Amino acid sequence: MGPLDGVITIPMLILFIIGGSVVVHSTFNRYFGDSIIPLVIYLGIMAAAFAIGFWASYKGWKNDKGWMLKKIREMKRNSGYKKRPFQLNRNSLLIRGKVLFY
Repeated sequence: MGPLDGVITIPMLILFIIGGSVVVHSTFNRYFGDSIIPLVIYLGIMAAAFAIGFWASYKGWKNDKGWMLKKIREMKRNSGYKKRPFQLNRNSLLIRGKVLFY
């Protein structure tokens, strides 16, 4: 997933969740009055669906591409690769004591 996919996907998911909550609230308003129980149930189902989707996609990635990550880690370990020492330069972005990139 590239950056452009995130720019497109995240607003669509937010719109989908807001639209669904409006539909749930307006549909169940006559049965439950102004209760938030249907919205809580809807948001719980949506959170569970996103968690299951994330878990399933991670498992699929691990089955398809996990061997590559394992091989890269093994090559780094065998070659004596060491992380470069922490350095700040003029391109570093430091916010609240944490370096975002350098």
